[in-house]
Amino acid sequence: MIEGKVKRGRPKKTWEETVKDDMRRKGLKIEDAIDRGKWRRRCRQLVDPEFKLQNENKTPSTFISHSNAITSFLNFSLMKKLPLTFNVGEALINLKNRRASYRKFLKIRRRVIKERDRRNALDPAEVNKVMTNPLFRNTALTTKLWRRDPGPEVRRAHGEILMAYLIIKNSQRTSAVRNMLVEELIHGCPTKKERWIIRVRDHKTFSTYGDATIVMPEWLKKGLDNLVRFNGEECKIVFPHKRKNLTSFAAAKAIQRVWKLTGGRGKFTATSNRKHSATQVRSKKPEIRLLVAKHMAHSSATQESYYANELQNAEAEKAYELINEIRVGLG
Repeated sequence: MIEGKVKRGRPKKTWEETVKDDMRRKGLKIEDAIDRGKWRRRCRQLVDPEFKLQNENKTPSTFISHSNAITSFLNFSLMKKLPLTFNVGEALINLKNRRASYRKFLKIRRRVIKERDRRNALDPAEVNKVMTNPLFRNTALTTKLWRRDPGPEVRRAHGEILMAYLIIKNSQRTSAVRNMLVEELIHGCPTKKERWIIRVRDHKTFSTYGDATIVMPEWLKKGLDNLVRFNGEECKIVFPHKRKNLTSFAAAKAIQRVWKLTGGRGKFTATSNRKHSATQVRSKKPEIRLLVAKHMAHSSATQESYYANELQNAEAEKAYELINEIRVGLG
């Protein structure tokens, strides 16, 4: 017989016993911890009884992500007609090979994008020639003098020309101009320099940087006011397309048509225009980079990535010369 005192009730359960009890109630085994997705779902159900198990037998997320990486690489290889020198089955099984293949794919993709950006870089002389073309002012003045509706086709053509002018001059995204509402145009703010500032809410980075600002001269504002009047009261957008919002693809095609019409050579896009503006600002007035980034409604890091390759090459050469001058001085 064992002597001594014993407290009332059962002994305290250890942490290990509690875990085993929870696993037994949910039908889990130690081997199930390998499948992290299943383990998380079951553990969450222990904490939240109302949590419903969905896709219980789905493939682990890690396997899916790397199989998608291989699929992307295969599509890229077939598109570029590159020779496939690895076995697909072995690549899907071997995690290390899958990651290496995907990194190789991303590296090639970055190089292709960089070469495309260098090839599509805008010539400053071409941009200045287009911006000074009298077509924009003449179109706005003609639109302002309308006394009766010229028809939807004429209104659409005039709207495309004025929209392209705003995108080129403001270096804004296409969405910041094509989504401009009639109400936002009416409530624009005049400045002392005979300009109007329009604040647009519907654009890509509104949740982060707020309204996008569109600056336009007085003659353009009067032309848009008359254009909106003939679009009709039921139309809430300044640049509509069959009473609906102009799509990104349609807007890009319209800008390209205006670019060719005003004598511009090569391909013009809103992104290449923003890169051109950022490059010129950095080369001539680097102290206002943050101000320009705020106007373009993107971060300063994005602004840095927009600079042209030619400018980066010039800075690399300058850094090379400075490094070697310092070395010679130390020697």
